[in-house]
Amino acid sequence: MEDFLKKCLFHKYKYTILIAATYYVLPLFAYVLPVNHPSDRMIIGVYFWFIITPLIILIMSIIFAIYNDLQWYFALRVAILWLLYMVIFGAGSLMFVGAYFVISLTGQLIGAYLKNKK
Repeated sequence: MEDFLKKCLFHKYKYTILIAATYYVLPLFAYVLPVNHPSDRMIIGVYFWFIITPLIILIMSIIFAIYNDLQWYFALRVAILWLLYMVIFGAGSLMFVGAYFVISLTGQLIGAYLKNKK
């Protein structure tokens, strides 16, 4: 059973699992990090949403496309994972769905280009 889970789930969805961890675990650090003023937590959260998360999505999409070529459903998976985040944390983050979809698609295009260039 463990071999099946490792083979089927981890190898097939390892990039999706890493992006899900980025979506759901990384923002928790905004609450754990010591701050001087409560508004600093919001600044840290926005830093995660606007800089760290898109950068991780871009890097994971490039790596995914280098090994698996361009697959549009990976970008769709990235967007659906963010929709689940929106259900948990509020509808104010709906604008990120399209942005993260485009970032993932751009990363895959870069990765596919790098794969074909080799």
